[in-house]
Amino acid sequence: MKKKIIISLLGAVFLMTLSAEALCTQNMRNEAERYDRIRYLQDVVDSIKKDIEYKESLIAKERSPQKVHLLSLEIAELRDKLDDAEKDFVDYAADSNIFESQQGPEPQQKDLSTDFQEVITPVISSIKRASERPRRIEKLRAQIAELDLKIKHAEKGLASIDDLISSTGDQPLRQKLADAKARVEEFRSNSDFRLGVLKDQLEEELKDNKPFLQTAGEMLKAFFSEKGVNLLIAVLTILAVLLVMFGFERMILKPYLYSSRAHFISKPVESLFSLSAVVISLLCGLISLYILNDWFLFTLMLLILMGIGWSLKHLLVRFMDAVKLMLGFGTVKIGQRITYEGCQWRVKRIRMNTVLENELLEGGIINVDITKIMGLSSRRMHADEPMFPTKRGDWVVLSDGVYGKVTVQTPEQVVVDINGITPCFYKTHDFVSLRPQNLSRGFVLEMSIGLDYKHQKEISDVIESFKKRFPKDKVYFGKAGAHGLDLNFEFIFDGKSAERYKELFGELQRSLVEVCTKNKYEIAFEQLQVRVKNK
Repeated sequence: MKKKIIISLLGAVFLMTLSAEALCTQNMRNEAERYDRIRYLQDVVDSIKKDIEYKESLIAKERSPQKVHLLSLEIAELRDKLDDAEKDFVDYAADSNIFESQQGPEPQQKDLSTDFQEVITPVISSIKRASERPRRIEKLRAQIAELDLKIKHAEKGLASIDDLISSTGDQPLRQKLADAKARVEEFRSNSDFRLGVLKDQLEEELKDNKPFLQTAGEMLKAFFSEKGVNLLIAVLTILAVLLVMFGFERMILKPYLYSSRAHFISKPVESLFSLSAVVISLLCGLISLYILNDWFLFTLMLLILMGIGWSLKHLLVRFMDAVKLMLGFGTVKIGQRITYEGCQWRVKRIRMNTVLENELLEGGIINVDITKIMGLSSRRMHADEPMFPTKRGDWVVLSDGVYGKVTVQTPEQVVVDINGITPCFYKTHDFVSLRPQNLSRGFVLEMSIGLDYKHQKEISDVIESFKKRFPKDKVYFGKAGAHGLDLNFEFIFDGKSAERYKELFGELQRSLVEVCTKNKYEIAFEQLQVRVKNK
């Protein structure tokens, strides 16, 4: 057992030794590659310097202005390459990206056209001014974070360069590394100074930090102090133009153009005039802002109108249908009858806010969005056609068996008082669907009675005796039933008897029984016949 343990330990030590040797070999290889890369970058720098010296010597000998100019351009390009190569040398020697992102990002090509940029420039400028302080604070914080990161990279780079200097014996390379170290130290020193300045600026900015509500209040106050007067003038201009336009319509168009002679064009002209009045008033508001040189409000109002117009393009088809209805070219016309939500209505006015009325309903005028009546159809009204089956105070019998007095009927609900105490509530369209029988306009009670077949020969005399008892009502022979001779009765009442509807049933039944008793008419009853079959 001990032998196996010793063999295992020796194997582990052997593997660790191999791993350490492999790691050391890899590190030595990486160090060798790093030195080779540094020497290559040094050679690139020296090569560019020699090219610059050669071009400068040519300029000294050259007398042609054109060639001198071309050589100068080439030297300037080489100097830029030399600066980039030296930065690469320092970054690689320091093993850190110290000089990375020193140059700003390349300007990106704008997607928006120049004209549109010029239009929205006033709005963007105003928004930038309003958010200048928060953006300045955020910018300072971002710069401080970036400098902190670069200082850390510089410190790490100095340590890396010191390691290279101490481990190389190449004197020219040591000198180059020393120059790179000096440059990194100078960069760190400048960064430390710049970091201190930025922190002081951030501290000064944060001293004036105010609560959000106070800042928002100051921004609103500044906005209305600068733009409030111009905004008020624009709003008053819009309202004044609207008042003038609608005043002109009331004084000129309605008395003359909307007369009975021109009724066929009155509705289209009225709708077009209303639309034109709104458009002209908005244009006058824009012109007032243009005259006042308030480009911020002018551009903002223009963008809002453009946004509204752009959003309405998706609703163009429905808008055109609405315009057709308002102009009188649709399937719904003013003064005609329409069925809306299960009830009958008269179309009083068609605009974006359409008005429907029903005089039999309490509060029977409703405002409906024009989109709600799209797809509906209206028709001419008949002179004797009621707009609702009942009115307040009528007695009704519904198909669900409810009998009572209508106490309230509005566009939303109908209340039926059943017994003077208990109200029954219905939605208006549900009430109509229950086929109410309006007893207050008169009603007929139908009854029947069956007499025994022994009165078969005298059935005509029987009918005459009932007619003498009920002279104003209908009495006629119904049929020869299975158990008796059926007589039918129709009792006609006017609307004044509607509140006694249930009582009348009992009184009439009693009267029929009295006639039968007086004349000794035997009322038939159902008989059960039992037949027994003999075996």
